Amino acid sequence: MTEPLSLTDPHHSAWTQAHAGTGKTHILVERFLRLLLAGEDARSILCLTYTRNAAFEMKERLLQRLGRWWHMADDQLHHELQQMGEDVTPEKKERARALFAHCLNHYHDLQLTTIHAFCQMVLRRFPLEAGVEPVFELCDEGMEESLRHEALQLLVQRAASDASSQTAEALSRIVTISNETNPFAKGSTSGWHDALRQLSQDDVHRSYDINQLLRLNDGDSAHVMRQTHAAQWNIKPEELDDYYAKFLTKDGKLRKKYENDERAEQVNQLLAREAIEDLASNSRLLLRVGRAYMDELNEVKRRRAVLFYDDLIEQTTRLVRDSHGISWVMYKLDQAIRHVLIDEAQDTDQQQWEMIFGLT
Repeated sequence: MTEPLSLTDPHHSAWTQAHAGTGKTHILVERFLRLLLAGEDARSILCLTYTRNAAFEMKERLLQRLGRWWHMADDQLHHELQQMGEDVTPEKKERARALFAHCLNHYHDLQLTTIHAFCQMVLRRFPLEAGVEPVFELCDEGMEESLRHEALQLLVQRAASDASSQTAEALSRIVTISNETNPFAKGSTSGWHDALRQLSQDDVHRSYDINQLLRLNDGDSAHVMRQTHAAQWNIKPEELDDYYAKFLTKDGKLRKKYENDERAEQVNQLLAREAIEDLASNSRLLLRVGRAYMDELNEVKRRRAVLFYDDLIEQTTRLVRDSHGISWVMYKLDQAIRHVLIDEAQDTDQQQWEMIFGLT
């Protein structure tokens, strides 16, 4: 691990990676203390932890250190501040002794919390700007599962009531492909929810073009390849499948006696192309169903005035990254947050980092 004094220096940004039990939480507390000694208001430091227990432990460690400073002998306090890397002055020692009372007076305003709790606080403070209900409730796991199932059932019912709709056709084909009577009704819906939610994210279809991703624009389509084969081999198009079959085993693998046959290689290329085109087609079906499912789920949540845990991060990220008419929201947050400390940063996912970067 890097030299601790450089990690706790409040004038520089720092990142450390180390094994459990090597003192990372101690480093965060030390950096928090040095920020306070440098004149920062305790309420302006956002410290995000991975669990509520970790947040509570960090608050306790902070107050224990400040409590010791409050009644510590002058020479002992001088030595401890020096050990932290501070240039000790009478003014700094006086400030160190006053910090305990300051943090106690503002204990409930200290921003040592989990990332989900922080996001919940932001959304409750700016519900209209974030597009959430002002009095939203947070779902527990059991309620989340129930609402997911309700949304999936509404999706199926809506598709059944309008069998000619694109969503109904996509849903029907997905059920056929999966070879199940109704995959949505079997067991937990969480797997379907996670897959459809990810597929329905706006940035997914904005960032990735399926044809480009699967390189479908490279080379001929399967239809063109079949026409070429029919012309080359002087075979009627409707007889191609029977012709292809003689090169393949029952499980679709190339027969050994045709391994060096040029026609067998062309058949292999065709099968590979058809597999990719099927993958692209099925992906588009899932995208369509995913968007319809999320529309149903969002409407269910809106009617109930509830949010899932994942919504906390997602909605807060949108709020801090949206530049249209909410600059005053960022102004308010900037006034309240001058420094960000992150515990267990390696467990912070991409969307959480986007939210944090939006704050900074």
